[in-house]
Amino acid sequence: MKERTLEIIVANSIPDVFGPAFRLVAQQLSCPGGRIDLLVTDGMKNWIAELKRGQANRNAVDQVLRYVNHYRSIGEAVGGWVVAHEVPAHVADYATAHGIKTTAVPVAMCERLIASSDLSQETLSGVRIQAGVVKGGGAMRFGKNAVSFEDALLSMDEDCTAFFKEIDARPGIEIISGAMQSTIVYKGVKVGGLRRNNPVFYILSGLVVDRETEDTILNHGFRKRLKQSKSDHHQHIWYESKVSNVRGMQAACSDQFGRIDRIFSPKSQ
Repeated sequence: MKERTLEIIVANSIPDVFGPAFRLVAQQLSCPGGRIDLLVTDGMKNWIAELKRGQANRNAVDQVLRYVNHYRSIGEAVGGWVVAHEVPAHVADYATAHGIKTTAVPVAMCERLIASSDLSQETLSGVRIQAGVVKGGGAMRFGKNAVSFEDALLSMDEDCTAFFKEIDARPGIEIISGAMQSTIVYKGVKVGGLRRNNPVFYILSGLVVDRETEDTILNHGFRKRLKQSKSDHHQHIWYESKVSNVRGMQAACSDQFGRIDRIFSPKSQ
């Protein structure tokens, strides 16, 4: 079983895997050092869940610890959880000693969850992100094409430069730049950014889980854009605005930051 398939099964069976009070709030959040599979909540606290096919090991626990420590460093009280087909006793003990929970979901249990959730083969091989939850977007790192924040500012006009400097000063923000664009990531969610080669602001659809959210973005002077992927038949959606619409971009980002803050404050939801 592929790890992607395990994620789809678990994402569709949150109460069965974590407990009846739990629900899924986000997937594929990006943070330094990796990408978080699931963010779940019991209504009192959020939990970062790392999924592993086969047998979990100490590296999986250490990976979750890095994610947990990152979020705690920006003021978010989160817990960590490792979910795998098998969790050996020594790994479970190691996790417990470091404050990380573990749950085993054997292949036989996966098969029962597939049946009880009525998951088709199309679903199991389809898009891993569930409808109605926030998608982090997995911020790109650009590799050898990465550009420093200071160098990226050199290609922006005065208003854009002021906007990005203001955004960069906010706790929890990471701005990642490549040769052609600068991307704003807040608490693991890729919010949007600026295409610098053909200047336009953009807001991504990871936080757009209902029509009200979309209408708010459109009211800030953005227009909806769609592109059909030929490789996976997936429809990519984003929102664009003229680079002169700095106030609209400020307002749209502020709205999105507020939504992300509420995700990390489950008691307010």
